[in-house]
Parts: sequence; structure tokens; C-alpha cells
Amino acid sequence: QEQNIDLDRAVEIAINNNLSLKASALRIAETKELIGSARNMEKTNIYLNRDQNNIAPNDAALTLLGLSQGFRLPSVYEAQRKVLENESRLASDLYLMDERNLVKNLSKAYVQVVFWKDLEDNYAYLSRLYEDVAQAAAKKYEAGESDYLEQLSAKTRAEEMQLQIRQVKDNLSKSYVEFRSYLQSDTLFGVAED
Repeated sequence: QEQNIDLDRAVEIAINNNLSLKASALRIAETKELIGSARNMEKTNIYLNRDQNNIAPNDAALTLLGLSQGFRLPSVYEAQRKVLENESRLASDLYLMDERNLVKNLSKAYVQVVFWKDLEDNYAYLSRLYEDVAQAAAKKYEAGESDYLEQLSAKTRAEEMQLQIRQVKDNLSKSYVEFRSYLQSDTLFGVAED
């Protein structure tokens, strides 16, 4: 069963379901978490060595026990923090840009579906009129009130309209595929009738 939705609801569904936006949101969270790691110092290393080149008075090699830890100047940590903050802002900006592109493309696809549905309705109405004219022309020809050319012309117009309706239905189907691809949902959605 197809569920008809308006453009606002379609945008809401697309934003909630879009995997690319979800990945961008995770990237934002990741970059925000990394900001805290800008001031992380290196781990402390403990070492124990026997120095065979340095011999004590009792003819035993010296045993060296020590700690080492590297650290940087505060300006380096501050610069790392600024880089990480800028990466976080960039990730946020990319998310907003992706979201705007999604909304733009979804809106365009929605409008195309509405356009092709309206055109299909208009062509269906015109097709009924052309069929009525073709039937009237056939009756006039049978009654001898018109020539065969008038009947043939009316029949051709009705058949052309049927061909145009098939083309519009194909375009409508393609528009629905594009529209639904932006929603990324298992539910079939259609556009709401205005």
C-alpha cells in the first residue's frame, strides 16, 4: 500500500533515513571527541638496562633503571586543538551541505512527480475528448456527413494522445524511482494530492 506524503514529511523522512547523513553525523561526533585528545601527552616509559660498557668497582655491569616521557611545548598542544576544532567545524559544514543537497534534490524529484502526475491527468482528459471526437467523426462518416480524411484525422489525434500518455507514464515512473531513492525507505511513498 502506497502512503502519500507532502514535501515537508518527505524531507523529514529523507533526513532521518539517509545513510550518508548518518555517516556525516558520526564523523562530527568523532571529530568532537578527538578535540579532547589534543593535550594528551605521550605515555611514560620505564626501562631497565644493563650497561656492559660501564663496569662498577666490583666488576659488575651497571644496571640502569629509568623513566622517560616526551612532552611538547604548550603552543604545540594549542595548535593541535585548533586543528581538531577546525576539522570538527569542517565536518559540521559538510553535513549541512549534504543535508541541503539532499533537500534540494528531493524537492526537485517531488516537484517532477507532481508535474508528471498533473500532466498525466490532463492528457487523460484530453484523450477522452479526442476519443469522443473520433467516435463522432466515425458516426458522421457512416452517415455520409463527412469524408474519410476527417475521420482518419480524429482517430490519429486520439492515438497520438494515447502515445503521449504512455510516455508521460514512463516519465512519472522514472520520477517516482528517483524520488523514492532519496527517501531510502522500505515503505512505498507517493506524493500527496493537492
